[in-house]
Amino acid sequence: MLFENKAEIKSLKSEIERLNGKIQFLSGQIERQNQSENKAEIKSLKSEIERLNGKIQFLSGQIERQNQYVVEYIPELFRKLSYEIDVNRSLIEKAISIAKENQIQIGQIKNNQINILTRGSYGINDRSNNKIHQKEERIMGDKFEKVHNSTIINRSTVQNAFNRVQAEFDDETANALKRVEEEINKSGNKEAAENFEAFTEELAKSEPKKSLLKTLWQGTLNGLPTLAQLSGVVSLIMKLFS
Repeated sequence: MLFENKAEIKSLKSEIERLNGKIQFLSGQIERQNQSENKAEIKSLKSEIERLNGKIQFLSGQIERQNQYVVEYIPELFRKLSYEIDVNRSLIEKAISIAKENQIQIGQIKNNQINILTRGSYGINDRSNNKIHQKEERIMGDKFEKVHNSTIINRSTVQNAFNRVQAEFDDETANALKRVEEEINKSGNKEAAENFEAFTEELAKSEPKKSLLKTLWQGTLNGLPTLAQLSGVVSLIMKLFS
């Protein structure tokens, strides 16, 4: 549209130049007719000049309107282009942010799966060796360690999660975490313990990722299927990431 207006303005200016040339020619004829006192011819020539001047004024008005349109159109065009650029930039930044977040979640899930697989590869030997030891339990630093089947649960991590759930949900849901911890301690299931530790560690964060919580909780249930029998406890835990 902008280039069409420029072409129109150029065409109008060319027409005005042509008309001005014709007026000059007719003015010369009038001067000659004055000399011959041909009044009728003079009147006709003057009338043609007036008509041409009127057309020139009309074309000049069109040029002014076209110039005004160009002056108004260019800022509006740049405004629209700037807006579209800002929108596209915002969409691109959002897509990059989501992609980065997904990469972090995928990396955490992969690391957890590797840990589970690694623990599983040594599980048979661990259980065989543990049968040699007497059943005893001792507290080392901030961890419960059951020597007869080497289950370790970090108390501070569970406590941090307990405090957050108690503050943001209710006592019943917070106590459900303690119940799961007790069941895992009783079972001595290493896989369930590791998954549950990772679950409570994520849960204790200010903005835990629900997708990661769901994956870690499922890993806990897979490690100790008897937890599913605690239907009330399980339903309370699932409320944390539903």
